[in-house]
Amino acid sequence: MPAQLPRISPDSVEPRNLLVYLQSTGWTLSDSNQRWYVFHGTNEEREFPVEIVLPKNLEASDVGTFASSAIDVINGFLDESIERTLWRIFYVNSDVLLIRNTETGETNTLSLRFADQQIRNIKQLVGFSASSEKEPRPYFNTAPTSSNRIIEHFQFGHTFNGSFGLTIESPITRSPFLYQHEVSQSPLFDMNEFVDIDSIVMPVERRVMERIARGLKVTREATQARTIELLIEEYASGFNSNMCRSIVGISQAKVSPIEYSILWSPRLESSADLDDFGSIRLNETSYILLDEAAEVLRTIEPEVRRVRGLITELSSEGDPLGDDTTARSVVIRWINRERGERPIKIFVSLSREDYVRAHKAHLSWSTVEVTGIVQKTGAIWRLVDPSDFEVVN
Repeated sequence: MPAQLPRISPDSVEPRNLLVYLQSTGWTLSDSNQRWYVFHGTNEEREFPVEIVLPKNLEASDVGTFASSAIDVINGFLDESIERTLWRIFYVNSDVLLIRNTETGETNTLSLRFADQQIRNIKQLVGFSASSEKEPRPYFNTAPTSSNRIIEHFQFGHTFNGSFGLTIESPITRSPFLYQHEVSQSPLFDMNEFVDIDSIVMPVERRVMERIARGLKVTREATQARTIELLIEEYASGFNSNMCRSIVGISQAKVSPIEYSILWSPRLESSADLDDFGSIRLNETSYILLDEAAEVLRTIEPEVRRVRGLITELSSEGDPLGDDTTARSVVIRWINRERGERPIKIFVSLSREDYVRAHKAHLSWSTVEVTGIVQKTGAIWRLVDPSDFEVVN
């Protein structure tokens, strides 16, 4: 995290946010009655559980006193500065990207021209991250119109000192998408050996932020190794060419160091590979490599593959026989991998007609095939832009 953050006073923390934070971070709600919420929590350094009490009437005149006491207890558990604890609670309902301009001179300000350039490139970074979530291409001539909804979703937040920082917020408005097994698995073999992931897909707003975070981590590794190879290899889960250009554009004259960090909302569990994100500082070497990677990525065509396997799970966000706006997905145990690797689970979105055929194939335990672009994000594999779905036996 940056050394300095936007100032948040304990009085500005909404009691409702405090309640959501406790419910989202493992505190146990117990012994509640009509007047009080009672939470218990423990950590490795405390032999006995600690209690936090809040009035159920969050408009009560003394709620501030209880909230202040609760914040002190939480801060003791986290063993960090009170400013960071206040940030976690204040932004419990949002993922927050912090961008710090580290060299702004004595004034700690930005020129209007550069501020405009920076905001335009941040907007493009978010938009093209959303584009790759829809279709993991190495570059886009223009951002798909579908990315506009994500751009509208992200918000410009507080600015802060040290030297000049700004925040981009992504409110958490939806829950993870859970895949449900519709029938029991075949008793002929143990499916657990093929399970690489929990059957949970995060909402697209979180995935867009995670893609930005992964791209930044890969950029740091590429800078340390002074090579663009990692940036090229990881474009399907990190930066596409457009995002590389946007990150370069956030800097001034392609030389000014910029520091990035992310505060994840505890309402959604962050991917394991991003738990230790910390802060990432990009420099002139980073921008040179990003420029080179952007050029190379424009010459690459996405790899299309034919995936074959058995459907192990089906799920629909609404009526599976409803209109085309309903999201319908299946999980295929992908068996025909190029190098003979063990089967893995891959998520595939299907049309209504193909979803009905996939359901019948699942019930008859028939093999299916589908063509698309394979994307791996963290531990999750997805087939993007699927076509030519077939039941082959």
